[in-house]
Amino acid sequence: MWTGITDIKPPLRLQFSPYFSVYANHFPGNQPGSKNWTSQVNGGLDLKYGLRGRFNFNIWQE
Repeated sequence: MWTGITDIKPPLRLQFSPYFSVYANHFPGNQPGSKNWTSQVNGGLDLKYGLRGRFNFNIWQE
């Protein structure tokens, strides 16, 4: 058994996870005046903060 170990502080548990995604869709069917392609761009950040023991606080931002 270990003795005399004092004042040990746990590390800050903070995690950032940025993400970025791009979507492209093609709709076949050549009709004059209509677009055959659509696109979408998304991005955001996930944040995770360790509170105590096994408890975490999560934030998702889109």
